[in-house]
Amino acid sequence: MLQSVSNNGHSFEECKEYLKTHMRLDPGFKQFYQWCKEHDIPFIIVSSGMAPLIRAILVGLIGEEDASEIEIIANDVTLFDDGKWDIKYRHPSSGFGHDKSQAILPYRRLEKPPTIFFFGDGVSDISAARWADVLFAKEKPNGENDLATYCTREGIKHLEFNDFSQVIPVLSSIVNGEKTVAEVMA
Repeated sequence: MLQSVSNNGHSFEECKEYLKTHMRLDPGFKQFYQWCKEHDIPFIIVSSGMAPLIRAILVGLIGEEDASEIEIIANDVTLFDDGKWDIKYRHPSSGFGHDKSQAILPYRRLEKPPTIFFFGDGVSDISAARWADVLFAKEKPNGENDLATYCTREGIKHLEFNDFSQVIPVLSSIVNGEKTVAEVMA
């Protein structure tokens, strides 16, 4: 599909502008990001999308300063002199171009690994599901959630949510020591 966008003459800049104009933040995202920032919780976007597009969308939605502070681990893009472009996959052998577990595993290997909160909603998040301490599966507007379906089938504990503001009390209870990860995931 991406190849057809480029092959049909749509420049990368044109695609970026289209997405900036038409993309909307999930409800509660801005509030959630600000809460993480205020509580010194590292905020990293792990995506199967393309980092330059994600960054451009974030700049338009939350401002350049905040967007520049968010680390993005995603696929990249290669721009060609003739104006065409192509996605540059982080993990070409992965069915999604980016094996998201590879973004989490280095933290798991630390002597004192941090608590990993992971948010996802689809099949591209499945590889990371087993590696999160607290896994949140976001329900899509149509009620589907491939990640939650997979986790239920595989016995992976997860919490479902509709709006990012709903997860703040859960994170707060863990960060403030009111509850353990085990208690939250029970």
